[in-house]
Amino acid sequence: MKTLKQQMATLEGLRRKISLVQVIGQRIDLKKTASALGTYKGLCPFHDDKTPSLLVHRKKQIFHCFGCGVGGDLFGWTMRYHRLTFPEAVAWVRRQSR
Repeated sequence: MKTLKQQMATLEGLRRKISLVQVIGQRIDLKKTASALGTYKGLCPFHDDKTPSLLVHRKKQIFHCFGCGVGGDLFGWTMRYHRLTFPEAVAWVRRQSR
């Protein structure tokens, strides 16, 4: 059985290995912003979005929608988008990393 520290290290390794921009970009059209911060924007799939309100930060590996307030990391996106539990989301991300 892994210790909590080992489990957290495994999750962090998966976060670093997989690009959140690529994962989200497979589902919605993302456009790079003019910002030097490495952000991308697109229409949020979690509410009826008419103008791009979803921002994805490449370096921080997080997303946030300024329309509905949803945000999180790779696992949060996976859970919400695919309607999975946290353990299911970890398994999904692990499969994607292969």
